Amino acid sequence: MRVIGLFTLSIFVSTLAYAQADSDSDSDTNSETESQAHELRTKTGKIIRPVEETFVREGSSEHKRDDLSGEILLDALGFSPYATTGLYAGYYVDPNQVFTLRLNKSEVADDDLKVQTLSVGWKSFWANSFFTHIGASARRFDWNWKVSRYDVSTGNYLTPEHLTSEYYTLTADFAIGNQWQLGNFTIGTEWVGITVPISTLGDDSVSGATAQTFSYDLNSARDDVTLSKRAQLIALRFYLGFAF
Repeated sequence: MRVIGLFTLSIFVSTLAYAQADSDSDSDTNSETESQAHELRTKTGKIIRPVEETFVREGSSEHKRDDLSGEILLDALGFSPYATTGLYAGYYVDPNQVFTLRLNKSEVADDDLKVQTLSVGWKSFWANSFFTHIGASARRFDWNWKVSRYDVSTGNYLTPEHLTSEYYTLTADFAIGNQWQLGNFTIGTEWVGITVPISTLGDDSVSGATAQTFSYDLNSARDDVTLSKRAQLIALRFYLGFAF
């Protein structure tokens, strides 16, 4: 009987120990679950913490992008390579991926050049404010060169004439930059980038030349057209506006 009693007591003690261990495990699991339930996370799954660099810092641009769905921006100034202004709209697919639509124009007084550009792109944030931007653009070039004419027979200068050229280019674009959120106010810049022509549409020849046109002026106009169809640098495109 003593043996049976000791065996029974041993089983009882073992059962109590197991129950206590299981209770502690459930308590730890519940505590961890409650802790996770109180963690603030962005839509991309990152935990929002005030300080730790491995998490999204509360109040940072990355944190503020979490609730955004769109942005309307003014391209205040940029060089691509001509001085450029325009409008810029973005749709947030998620806090770090933005579909962009851009409409820009440029004017160069010396050559009476007008450039209109329509672009679509994809902006990807890789850190708090740093992004890359890839896209494609359609550009319309409208050249109107005012040049002198010279009559060899009389030795007199004639009324200036105009050489013209109008055509379109399709380009692939890439740029890097930073964008910051100050509440709903947005400010940013594309520091540097490149635009690479893929094809030319329309007749890019220079028209309007006559027998009195200086060959230098005609060749200079043709050089301008050729240069516009080469890869060009994008630099310091500043923009600002509102996100919502």
